[in-house]
Amino acid sequence: GYFRYWTPKIRAHLGELSNAEAERESKLKSILQRFIIRFCDHHLKLRQLISVIA
Repeated sequence: GYFRYWTPKIRAHLGELSNAEAERESKLKSILQRFIIRFCDHHLKLRQLISVIA
């Protein structure tokens, strides 16, 4: 098997990485929600545009 050597510095960096990943996921979720809301708001216009182009 493997033996992992964890220094206090590595543990601190892993904590920071975990926090950064959680923040990233939260921000991506917010961006996706806004994108979906805008898409739904403009759905009729998009369908009309596609009809004109097709």
